[in-house]
This record gives sequence, structure tokens and C-alpha cells, in this order.
Amino acid sequence: MKPMDKQDKIKQENRSKLPAFLLLVALGAAAGAVIAISSNWLAAVVSPWELTRLATLALSIALPFVALLCVPFLIAAMWCLRKSQTLFARWDGDDERLPEQIERRLEWALLWVSTTQFLVLLSLGLCLSLLPLGAVGTSVALVVPISCAVMMFLSIQLQRRVVDLTRRMNPEKQGSVYDVKFRKKWYSSCDEAERQRIGEAAYAAHIATTYTSLALWVVMVLLNIFIPVGPLPVLAALVPWSAGQLTYLLHCIHADK
Repeated sequence: MKPMDKQDKIKQENRSKLPAFLLLVALGAAAGAVIAISSNWLAAVVSPWELTRLATLALSIALPFVALLCVPFLIAAMWCLRKSQTLFARWDGDDERLPEQIERRLEWALLWVSTTQFLVLLSLGLCLSLLPLGAVGTSVALVVPISCAVMMFLSIQLQRRVVDLTRRMNPEKQGSVYDVKFRKKWYSSCDEAERQRIGEAAYAAHIATTYTSLALWVVMVLLNIFIPVGPLPVLAALVPWSAGQLTYLLHCIHADK
């Protein structure tokens, strides 16, 4: 195909996709206008400060329960790890199905560990943000950080045991979870198939982070219309987006070199 023919094909494809893109932009603008008008109407009916007070009260009530949510996820991670250890003890080195079952359970264990760590950070962040507002009692202010520290320690220990079991199954794997260069060493010890899998998962995570950050930015901008929360939440919503975009592009430039 000649370069001009290819260029014409590109232009034709762009023209065919342009109406749908413009329609999407128009729908987004219309939705934003409706939300802005509704926010102004709601602000005239309900006091933003009263709504903020009710939201703060609801978060202070829910805070202990958010911390307790870590427990079932820790138990699920422990159960997956124990099942993996039992299967590994039965593995004679010849059965090819057992390693797949073990790795699948270990992946689920890591998922529950990550969920636990997210809930720990969420609970601790809510506690520290509500404390200056006087919405958290003294007992809650003491119990929540201590319980979060314990659960974070347990989750890290579970993560270490998952990594150790994976290394026992795959002696070529390198890296300790206590090493600050663990991810780099682990990636260096992966084969091509594992690196391709990591790359596909990383790209999916990059796309998810991009759309989530932009959606959060839109929510923060619209929320400012109703409740003046200030510019910091809006800027914070853009930090993951900019970090992901710049890191991705700089890594592509570095890889080309």
C-alpha cells in the first residue's frame, strides 16, 4: 500500500469516528450542565454545611466498621495460603496441574492482602481526617490506629509467606519482600511469558488508573459547585493521572533507546 493510500485510510477512519466522539462530548457537556443546575438548586434547598455535618457524622459512625472489614479479608488470605501450602506439600514435582492450582490460590491470597491494605489505609486516613473535626472519640482515635497497625503487619507477613512459597516452587525467582528493590529483582528473574503477562496487567492497570483519576477529577470539580471543598481534592485527583501518564511515556522513550 502506498503512503498516500494509507494516509487517506487514516483520514477516512478519523472522519467516521468523529461524529460519535462529538456526540459523546455533547452528552458529557449536557450531563455536566444538568448536574451543575441541580447542584445549585440543591444548594438552595439544603444547606451545604448541614450536608457536610451529616456526612462527617456518618463517616465517624462507619469508621470502626470499616476497620473491622479487614478481618474477613485477612482470614480469606490465610485460608488461600494454607490451601496452597497443603497442595505444595502433596506436589511430587511431576504433576503439572498442582502448580497451576497453587499459583491461582496464591494470586487470590495476594488479592485479599491488597484489599486488606487498602481498607487499612482508608480507615487510618478517615480517622486522621476526622480527628481534627472532633468527630472521633478518644477510644476510637486510639483503637483504630492500633488495629490498623496490627492488620497492616499481618498483611505484610502474609504477603511475605506468599512470596516465599512462590520462590520455593520457582527457585529461579529472586527478591525478598523486605528489600526496597524487590520489584526490580523479581521482574528480572521472570521469564518472557511472565513478563508479557505482567506487561498486559500493567497496561490494564494504567488504563484503569487513567479513567478513575479523570472520573474522580470530574466528581471533585462538580462537588466544588455545591460544597466548596477547595482546590486540593481536585489537584489530588490529577496526581495519579499525571504520574501514570508521564511514567508510561517516559518508559516508552527509555525503552526505544
